[in-house]
Amino acid sequence: MSLLSVDHLTLTIHGRPVLNGLSFTVEPGEIVGLVGESGSGKSLTALSILGLTPPGSVATGAVKLDGQNLLNRPDRDLQAVRGKDIGIVFQEPATALNPLLTIGAQVAETARIHGHSKTAARALAAEALVRAGLSPDLTDRYPHELSGGQRQRAAIAMATVLKPRLLICDEPTTALDVTTQAQILELLKALAREQGCGLILITHDLAVVVGLADRTVILKDGAIVEQGPTVALFRNLTHPYSRQLAADSAPQPATARAEAKGDPLLEARDVVRSYPGAKGRAVDGISLAIRPGERVGLVGESGSGKSTLLRALLALEPVQAGEIALAGAPFRPSGGKDRRVLIQAVFQDPVGSFDPRWRVEDLIAEPLHLSATPVPKAERRARVAALLDKVGLPADAIDRYPHQFSGGQRQRIAIARALIVEPRIVVLDEAVSALDATVRGRILELLDKLSDELGVAWLFVTHDLTVVRAVTDRVLVMQAGRIVEEGPTARVFAAPKHPYTQALLAAAPDLETALAGREQP
Repeated sequence: MSLLSVDHLTLTIHGRPVLNGLSFTVEPGEIVGLVGESGSGKSLTALSILGLTPPGSVATGAVKLDGQNLLNRPDRDLQAVRGKDIGIVFQEPATALNPLLTIGAQVAETARIHGHSKTAARALAAEALVRAGLSPDLTDRYPHELSGGQRQRAAIAMATVLKPRLLICDEPTTALDVTTQAQILELLKALAREQGCGLILITHDLAVVVGLADRTVILKDGAIVEQGPTVALFRNLTHPYSRQLAADSAPQPATARAEAKGDPLLEARDVVRSYPGAKGRAVDGISLAIRPGERVGLVGESGSGKSTLLRALLALEPVQAGEIALAGAPFRPSGGKDRRVLIQAVFQDPVGSFDPRWRVEDLIAEPLHLSATPVPKAERRARVAALLDKVGLPADAIDRYPHQFSGGQRQRIAIARALIVEPRIVVLDEAVSALDATVRGRILELLDKLSDELGVAWLFVTHDLTVVRAVTDRVLVMQAGRIVEEGPTARVFAAPKHPYTQALLAAAPDLETALAGREQP
């Protein structure tokens, strides 16, 4: 008998079919990957297993754990299963963790809910945190005091504190740098192999699945298009959709362009940024320059100082030494509002930067308050409509709300908002890391096209080396607050000189490399 058996699972939400007859199994100690584009039904499959589908849902078929059907059971019955028999790790630990509770208290909470005493729950929490690779002295810290990788480990500890028989991980490494991602994946693999729990890994990263999963299930529009043992499946993909996913997972290197000329648009000169009480400098004497029309990548692990440098470049934080210059003049938080039209930003999660009560017209037009003169309403609407067309969104999007769009569409709205004031440089902070390979490819093609058409310079701040390779002319590698290597992207990727750059490239997941590694005896 399989640990988990999903048999002809069908789900409708307010009468709309979203899952169509899914059937697959998970054995004890087995890792099963669920892959597909955004909207393919991956996360809804996980929520259906846990009985957490949204209001208006109707599910048919069967979801059996050790032969016991969980589908459509009363919530009281399922509460006894969640956390104890089935654990789940969500994509973004920052939203899954309670900011008001310490890490230790949150991990212990699961044990308390399932009847353990306060003392026993604390002991189980301590064991789970150590098992997840966290130091015991982090128990009394709050989520905001941990790095992204540490928060993800805390979320894993919370999901595994009672050693569930089935663990579901929904995009557990999407926002992590390649080194931290590799560590988290090794941890998940160890949990499955050593504890014998079944593991469902939901991800849009095919290289991650190939490197970890025993079997893979490929979803499209709520249906399974093919499934089987991972290596054999990916060596012999038969469905056109599966083949397209594999092709999209490895974007081609950026087309070589002439070296950018002219005076720097954005320049940092010996910039230093540190925080009270912190060890060392977050940014330690960095100098860089970005010229008109240039596409530059800034890469590094979590904690390398990328985000701090980004905030300094955007004049959102002051620097202790050095200077930031925009179009040849000093750019500081205390002034230069009239020049902020020259530089705009696109952030990782557009939902977090959108007011959900605003329509798309208002969201995109928001930066127009920076204009020297007020923009008439008719002209504003016309400019928004023109940008929607430029970023590939339908005209009727102008009067809709953010929640009515997919992740890729929302990112296009964010790009349109950044371009509304016709900036000369746009900074993208992990702007495509949460998107599946197909949508990511479309967004990158869009950015490349806009760069050529508008002459906008782009600064890509990311941990995703495939993005840097696909769309940048030049790359800067950051470690411990310093730029340790820089140069043309093709040269750095082909022959990295610094050991840190070499380690980053070696840790980056690659579909063909992962397949070859699994095939070795």
